[in-house]
Formats: sequence, structure tokens, C-alpha cells
Amino acid sequence: MKQGRAYQLLSWSVAAAVAIALIAEWAALYRLHADSIVVQIDRRSIIAKSWVELIGFGALGILALGVLWRAWRRSAPILVRENLEAAAALTRHSSIKAAGAAAREIALGGGMRECEDIQQWFAHQLIMWGFLGLFATTSLDTLMNPTAAPLPLLHPVRLLGNLTRLAFMTGLTLAIARRALLARVRAASQLRDWTFLVSL
Repeated sequence: MKQGRAYQLLSWSVAAAVAIALIAEWAALYRLHADSIVVQIDRRSIIAKSWVELIGFGALGILALGVLWRAWRRSAPILVRENLEAAAALTRHSSIKAAGAAAREIALGGGMRECEDIQQWFAHQLIMWGFLGLFATTSLDTLMNPTAAPLPLLHPVRLLGNLTRLAFMTGLTLAIARRALLARVRAASQLRDWTFLVSL
């Protein structure tokens, strides 16, 4: 498919359909499981906490093994020496300057200025900010709700999680649709690109 009107219509429609489906699923869950719109569903009635922990720690373990394997293959001693040399070269002033530059790059989209079109840029932004919002939601929920008790629907942590999930999934759908529908992007894609998108 060429990057024309039909592609734009199809890819944006798919992303909008995913967003609408997520909102409908969210509303249906509350309609089925909650007595009131302001009462949170007991997550433990849908899936046991032990399963969530097993899957989460399993995925984290697989990620850690993958990182270790890659580091081992890329000659860990060289990496350690380079990192020690770089750390020794940093001064307090240069560290603060580098952190400021990194924060500015991240906030303004970093390498996303090199995106080919607005759809790729928008997908990257939605995935990045959605992922950061989900990380913040998980962290806040762990700190504010250590027993994993049900939170009310209108609780700020719950709202943050639902909104950032919507952003993340919409961006992910745009990225997958772009790769699947544009022949030139599909031809340039490697197995690791698809593996990364599917793993998200």
C-alpha cells in the first residue's frame, strides 16, 4: 500500500477503533463487576495476584537474561572498561550538563525529530508517554496501595493508568499498522522490530 489517502484513512481508523474498543471494554468491565461507577473492581476477582506476579517476574527474568546474553556476546570486559573510562572522565559540572541535555532531548522527543511523517512521530510520542505514565501508575499504586485493595474508579492513580493505557495502546496500534500497511516500511523492518512491537 502506498502512503496516500487510503493508507492514512485505514491506519488512523484502526488506531481509533482500538481506542474505542479499549474504552468499551473498560466500561463493560465496570458495568459487569462494579456496583457503582465510583467503586473500583476487585482485580483479584478477574485474575489472581499470584498469576500477575508470576507473569510479571517471568517477563522481567526473560528481559534480564536477554540483556545479560547480549552483553556477554558483545564482550563484557570491553564494555566495563569503556564505562569505567567514561565515568572517570565525567565531572560534577559535566554530569549536570549532560543530564539537562538528556532531559531536554527526552521531553522534546529526542531522536523523534528524524521521524519520516507525522504518524510515525505521533505513534512514538503516544508509546513513550503512555509507557512512562503506566510506569508512574504502577509506582504510585505500589506506594499508595501496598495491599492491592480495589481503588475507586475516579481515584487519580486509576485515572492516570486508564488514560496512559489508552495512549500506549493507540500508539502501538499506529506503529503496527504503519509497519503492516506500508511496503517500504515493511521491507526495511527486521525481525527484531516486529519482536519488540509484539512484546509490548
